This record gives sequence, structure tokens and C-alpha cells, in this order.
Amino acid sequence: MTLIRDDRQPQVTCDTCPASFRHIYPEAEFLDLMTDIQSDGWRPRKVAGAWHHTCPDCSKTAERRLL
Repeated sequence: MTLIRDDRQPQVTCDTCPASFRHIYPEAEFLDLMTDIQSDGWRPRKVAGAWHHTCPDCSKTAERRLL
């Protein structure tokens, strides 16, 4: 996941494509942001100590490749 901080508000972008989550939350509501992106189909995973997030479209593509 890439966090872009615009005026101290985190914006989540996909690590696979240029998509970004449609809402921006205040810094103090970071945990709400993480809950909402997962509810919206974003997929978080930790790889080698670093967090990565993929948007719903990229997550579906990755799942199809595994089948």
C-alpha cells in the first residue's frame, strides 16, 4: 500500500495499479480507513515486513491466476 499524505490526510493507493481508495480520512481515523478499505474489497498482506495492499480489481486478477 502506498500512503500519500495530502494535507496530513492519508490516501491509499494500490501497489499493483494506479487505483486509489475513493475516500480520504483524517490522520486520526487511520484505523477506520483500514477497516473500510478491507470492507470495500482491498486486500492487505504483509510481505517481508512491509505492508502491501491491492485494489479489488487487482485482487480478483491475482486470485484468478492462482486457479
